[in-house]
Amino acid sequence: MVLFSFDFQVPENSELVNDEINDRVQAVIRCFDERSKVVDPNGPWIIRSESREAARELRCKILNELDDLDVIFGAIEDFR
Repeated sequence: MVLFSFDFQVPENSELVNDEINDRVQAVIRCFDERSKVVDPNGPWIIRSESREAARELRCKILNELDDLDVIFGAIEDFR
């Protein structure tokens, strides 16, 4: 089991809400692997995955899903 985390910010002038972003991330995770899970959805996200390779792939899928949104990503922390 591998944990990784990353954080994001929604610009002040944006109409986005964290719940919408969280819902999209949760949907990506459910489609990717039922065993992967968001440990703390209140951010920064800590996501549990089966392996380092699966964690990297999942992280890319999440970033791609949020690519069209006006979101500023913080540091993506190394795997734990």
